[in-house]
Amino acid sequence: MVNTFQDQVIAPFLKTVEQYADNNAFCIDNVFYSYRVFAEKISAIRTVVKELDKDNINIGLVANDDIETYAAIFALWLEGKCYVPVNPDTPSERNKNVLQQAGTTVVIDSSEQPLFTGMNVIQSKKLVFSKPDLDPVKISDKSLAYIFFTSGTTGVPKGVPISRSNLAGFINAFFALDIEMDASDKCLQMFELTFDLSVMSYLAPLLRGGCVYTIPKNKIKFNYIADLLEDHQLTVALMVPSIIHYLRPYFDEVECSGMKYNMFCGEAL
Repeated sequence: MVNTFQDQVIAPFLKTVEQYADNNAFCIDNVFYSYRVFAEKISAIRTVVKELDKDNINIGLVANDDIETYAAIFALWLEGKCYVPVNPDTPSERNKNVLQQAGTTVVIDSSEQPLFTGMNVIQSKKLVFSKPDLDPVKISDKSLAYIFFTSGTTGVPKGVPISRSNLAGFINAFFALDIEMDASDKCLQMFELTFDLSVMSYLAPLLRGGCVYTIPKNKIKFNYIADLLEDHQLTVALMVPSIIHYLRPYFDEVECSGMKYNMFCGEAL
């Protein structure tokens, strides 16, 4: 199998958008968004990204839990850019340090009020869709897909760059485990977009036409997950083991017979 970013990520995603345009791509705070709407959000953001100077490769991304933030990731990938996520709840000095280390001068922000001043801020919620723009630019697989930074609790945050080739290899390896996902799947995405496990949680379902269910920032995470599992009968979940610890008292109450895969990572099981 060809192991390139175009073949493993971009082409399957574009096929999904075309084949399942009216299917749900995301459920965010109990609001559903179709693949068609998702593609329109991507196109609107990409229109502005295309106007950036070619030297602007690493683009900051305020990691909000909304459709515009996820659309920004794909808009950047289609345009050959790299996203550098920052958590809006993290101290501003830490975020500024991260963006400075990444050489970032442009930030995509879906917040009502932009988090950063003195930078080129693209306010993604204010952008309006005009025409589809999903044709990818040609770029080397050695180029970066994203840069995640460590927490910095033991010092200065350190960036971990992931190339397009790295991500293509990961997706190839993930599905080589015989994990079968399709357009009927409802998949949990419980992670902050600054955390590496988020990538598998949103990307794998979107490459197979599934629907991604996220956790709003203002909710108690384990309670909200329990409701999602039962109310929406999720079929695929990747969780940290501590979630099971919190859910244990409610095992007799949670009924999720539709679950196909329940995976754990990030902590000792």
